[in-house]
Amino acid sequence: MLVETIAEFHGDDWNAVLDKQWTDALNYAAAIMQQSPHESSAPSFIRLCGRGFIPLILHRNAPNEKTSTMTDTDQPDAAPQPRFRVSILPVTPLQQNCSIIWSTETKQAAIVDPGGDADQIIAAVEELGVDVSAIWLTHGHIDHVGAAGPLKKKFGVPIIGPNAKDQFLLDSVEAECGKYGIVGATNVTPDRYLNEGDKVELSGIEFDVYECPGHTPGHIVLVQPDDAFAFVGDVLFCGSVGRTDFPYGSTEDLIESIVQKLWPLGKQIQFLPGHGPVSTFGQERLNNAFVADSVLGIEDQ
Repeated sequence: MLVETIAEFHGDDWNAVLDKQWTDALNYAAAIMQQSPHESSAPSFIRLCGRGFIPLILHRNAPNEKTSTMTDTDQPDAAPQPRFRVSILPVTPLQQNCSIIWSTETKQAAIVDPGGDADQIIAAVEELGVDVSAIWLTHGHIDHVGAAGPLKKKFGVPIIGPNAKDQFLLDSVEAECGKYGIVGATNVTPDRYLNEGDKVELSGIEFDVYECPGHTPGHIVLVQPDDAFAFVGDVLFCGSVGRTDFPYGSTEDLIESIVQKLWPLGKQIQFLPGHGPVSTFGQERLNNAFVADSVLGIEDQ
């Protein structure tokens, strides 16, 4: 099976490597919704995804630690081993960022937002050699939960999240899957719903739970404050925000979630969105077309 590391996350290097690839990927996904182009017409990024998986490794270091592209053997004073790593597997025609997060110490792993392509996710888990202990869901849209049922059955692990207000979406997965080319999806009933102030844990590494409605009413965000890292689902993107034209969506709630829940966590937080490249809260407060401080009239803090 093809396994290729496209990029290691070292500050702005991510965007430099992936901007064009994500643009090609999203354009191709849009074309799929209208026709069935031959695989040879797909950008190389998509063809690679179709034949295997591409782990994009986010090397997590403490906020003030220096990062380096050198290996431990190349430099005598290498930084400590990161506590966890994240591999991104773009799934479904919508190229949703399914993620596998695992402890570098124990190899215990969680699958975050498995939107579809369960076989590819299973192959990725096997390739990484990790032990899946849970499935974490940020919200109930099919492109984030389509493979949750099959993966729960495969690994015998609990589904954790989102908030119970998204259950109406989880109950409609089977009815919706055909519209988006997602095969084998089943309706989802989480083993545990998540609420504001809860925590999810992976080998002693705790993520704080924040309820962030707007894109969906039961959307949650997972934040690891010590490592300054967050899974934000479809609340916030690099340069944009989540759509609010879905049932029970609310632009007002979405903006409030971002400004009142996420911005106070600090500009240093690096986040992985449900689609597209990673960014930081600081970069979005500076440049985001919808929620930049200059757009919302927020004075810099």
